[in-house]
Amino acid sequence: MRRDLVVVGAIVSAIFLANLEFTVVVTALPTLAREFPEATAWLPWITALSLVAAGATFPIAGKLADSHGPKRLFLAGIGILTIGSLFSGLVGILLPCRFEELIAFRILQGLGGGILAPVGFKIASALYKGKTRTTTLGVAAMVGPLATVLGPNVGGIMVDNFVWQSIFLLNVPFGLAIGIVAYLVIEEAQVRKQSSVDMVGALLLSLILIILMLSLTTYRESRSFTLSNVAALTSAIPLVAVLYQIERRSEAPILDPRLLRDRSLSSIAFLSFLLGVGMYSGLFFLSLYAQNHPAIRASPTVTGLLLSIGALGQVVAAPISGILVQRTGYRIMTMIGLGITALSFMCLTYLPTRMEFLAAIFLASRVGGTLAAIPLSAAGLEAFESSAGAITGIRQMTNVLGGAFGPVALGTFLSASDEVPVNEGFAEVFLLLGMLSAAAIFMCKFLPSREPEIRKDVRGTT
Repeated sequence: MRRDLVVVGAIVSAIFLANLEFTVVVTALPTLAREFPEATAWLPWITALSLVAAGATFPIAGKLADSHGPKRLFLAGIGILTIGSLFSGLVGILLPCRFEELIAFRILQGLGGGILAPVGFKIASALYKGKTRTTTLGVAAMVGPLATVLGPNVGGIMVDNFVWQSIFLLNVPFGLAIGIVAYLVIEEAQVRKQSSVDMVGALLLSLILIILMLSLTTYRESRSFTLSNVAALTSAIPLVAVLYQIERRSEAPILDPRLLRDRSLSSIAFLSFLLGVGMYSGLFFLSLYAQNHPAIRASPTVTGLLLSIGALGQVVAAPISGILVQRTGYRIMTMIGLGITALSFMCLTYLPTRMEFLAAIFLASRVGGTLAAIPLSAAGLEAFESSAGAITGIRQMTNVLGGAFGPVALGTFLSASDEVPVNEGFAEVFLLLGMLSAAAIFMCKFLPSREPEIRKDVRGTT
């Protein structure tokens, strides 16, 4: 029993570290902008490529664990995350202080983090049965929101009191300790027959998203569409067609066209993407706004506290949404959440400068996003029971990829030059976020109000 608790402790710690990696950097963004002034337009890529790497890894990590062993995959995940953190922290200390190196090592962090969550849940699920399993998985699921609460605070404190590289180096001793404990206590599981893994689909989907982000970022730098912009955007079109053919023929597609033909399921995927755009972009741009607006000039520590208040709202709103959705149904609760989110972003267009107002507005936006996210995570699962895993994978992946795409796309409204005050475009960014959230409300009409009786699966099974 004690050994099992140590295993669970290692898994929970690894999932916490993986989630912390995505949020600890947010409060350091203005500091990184000053450190890399030549790469101001590329600042969103510090978070974007890490999220793209994680989003592409989520749906395939579990299957790789089946064919190569969950212990081996778990150790690979914590190893990749730790190595990526080490080299990210050495940029500007022992390695050349170049933005390209930092981006490359952030991708490693994202890959490692993308492995840890699904494989960690798989190991925990195999350890226990019944109510004990449910409790264990519930504890593991709680560390994600907890890392979201603590991440901005940790990042702000580290940046204010140490060098900016410390936000990455912090992961190294914990990653090493988790890796050693996991190697000693996690038992090897029986490897199953090689299962189909859609590596090509994951890579192609990531490539398409990166091409689109490259086009937007280069546009931000030049403030005009050049031949390279147009060529990049044009090249994405045939790649989408190729991706569709690959996914249509794949045994285990990450974006199953047969599932997405169902209007309610495609709406869930699209709304999850938009929700990712709003939630991650709100975190990203509010951090920049609070620290760069001349009337605020909040320190990283104060900004971290501001962002953590919003994250705390998510933790509180999640169980409340789960209770309310049983009475209102999926559609109504999602619409309410998106409405609150839209109003919150609209309030930010007035560019308030009092921290208590910012905290209240941001708290409302996170509560609204959570109220919408919970019903989206449950809608469709009972109706398409045999495809519940695939639906969950699509929803999680589109949400994370939306989080990667949003800051890059909306960053085009901000100046890429130090000669123009960076806060000039924030009103436009918040306005667009509000409009996207409001437009998403109309997509809710395609969501199921409540789960119908289990019917024939869209893939042809019952």
